[in-house]
Amino acid sequence: MADTKFTPGPWYVSKRNPLRVIESGPRGNTIAKCGVNLGACGQVDAEANAILIAAAPELLAALQFIVASYGKLQSGAMDEARAAIAKALGEQP
Repeated sequence: MADTKFTPGPWYVSKRNPLRVIESGPRGNTIAKCGVNLGACGQVDAEANAILIAAAPELLAALQFIVASYGKLQSGAMDEARAAIAKALGEQP
């Protein structure tokens, strides 16, 4: 598998500013700012976009796990995929 070319996760949405996606770890750098110029994208959509962006590392990992498990589906593959989907939908704390 190719080396990662993005900031490794996990990422999370800032509690102080729900439009900022931040990397975890000691630096806590901003990964993305959603809705900087809201324009046609309202606050609710911008916050939902931030939640989806924050879930990206877990979504990628879960899908890679499922692909690697295809045909010999490992017991945790579906649970990991469901957890990543829940995070992307904002259903996880």
